[in-house]
Formats: sequence, C-alpha cells, structure tokens
Amino acid sequence: MEADVAITQALKGDGHFTTMLIEGGKVRGPQLHAKRLQRDHRTLFGTDLDLASVAAELEKLAAQTGSFVARVSMFETEHLITTRSAPSTGPISCELFPLQRNLSHVKHFGLAPQWHARRAVAADDAICCTGLDKDDLVLEGTMFNVGFIRADGRLVWPEGPVLAGTTWKQLEGVWACESRPVRVGEIGNFVGAIATNATSGVRPITTIGPRLRCSLEGLAWANKIAKAYQAIPTEDVTQLSQAV
Repeated sequence: MEADVAITQALKGDGHFTTMLIEGGKVRGPQLHAKRLQRDHRTLFGTDLDLASVAAELEKLAAQTGSFVARVSMFETEHLITTRSAPSTGPISCELFPLQRNLSHVKHFGLAPQWHARRAVAADDAICCTGLDKDDLVLEGTMFNVGFIRADGRLVWPEGPVLAGTTWKQLEGVWACESRPVRVGEIGNFVGAIATNATSGVRPITTIGPRLRCSLEGLAWANKIAKAYQAIPTEDVTQLSQAV
C-alpha cells in the first residue's frame, strides 16, 4: 500500500486490524487472527478477504527482522502492515473507568476513547466498565481482556459487550475458564486478575484501584496461567491464509 494512500485511508478511521507477536516466523493462533480479520471485514464492508498476500508479506518481514509485533490494518480494498518492538510483559496496575466501546465485537480503528481512558486513570492502565456502582458490569481493558482468578485458580472472563481476544480464546483450551457477568462490587472476591492480549501474552494485574489487590496466591496462579499460555505451540505465519 502506498504511503499517501495509507495516510488518507487511516484518517478516515474506517477499517479494522489485528495485532500479533511473531517470533522466528511463527505466531500463536494464526487461525484466530484470520477469522477475526474475515469476520470484521464482513461486518464493516460486507465482503470477504484473500489473506494470501498478507501471509506472504508477514513471512518476508519475519525473515528480515526476527521477533516483532505486527499490526495488520485492513481497509476496504487495501491493507497495511506495520511493525514495532514487543512490549513489556510485566505486571500492571489498573483502575476502573466507565466506558463501553462502539461496535465492541469489532477490533476497529476507533481507539481514541481507550487512549483517553488510559491517560485519565492514576494507574498503568484502565479497565472499562458500564459504571462505578456495585451492580455495574466490568467489561474489558483498554487494549486487553481481563480475566479474574478464583481461589481455585479458575479464570472468570467478564461477559458482556466486549471483544473476545485471541489470547482469551487460546487460554480456554489449556486452562479452566468460564464466562459470566462480573459486577463491580464483586471484584474484591477474587484472589487476582490477569490482562491478556496477543502481543504481551498474560500479565498479572497487581491492583484494580482500591477494589482488588492481587494476593500471593493470585500471583502464583497468574504465573501458572502465563506459563500455560507460553506452552501453546506457535505456527507458521503462512497458516494465516489457510485458516479461513
């Protein structure tokens, strides 16, 4: 995609993307990234994608730069792949912030509300919720899913208008999980929480404002969950074009 065309398309804010960590030409869950791109393209533009050129471009980039984060941005008839270094995988602190994304099931370009939420809190990041009263629903992080850890280690994913990420879906195959509505007032009943996305993997959440402080038990569970995720086999990026 030509740079001037990319800038024009990006300024429209009309498109969607997926982001992945590529290590030695391999990625976790290429099928999930492919399904996301196809699903979101059908939702926004009503057409299917041919992902062969995307997979081929990613493979060339992987051969040149080794491990990196790749963002595949899809416009109606064009795509753009950008790369950056892998982010930190260390623990983060969070605060609740009232926010529900538009088209929450689509990973679209409209990220300004999430960036605003992140800047507005006195913590590393924000967790979005429908409100701050005890009966309001916890939803998702700004750029990540949040999973709450029970005393027995079971993960609870908040159910609601959220984007179910690729890391979340992969963890369902290797860890005991459930999805249900999580109320703001019950956060303190959990022993810990994790933040998950495809680039940082699994990160412990140390605190969620005054409502949750991760216990040693919760941190131990979070580390075990992270190891379970790291043990998921990676696959060649070319599988992206064969997964749909």
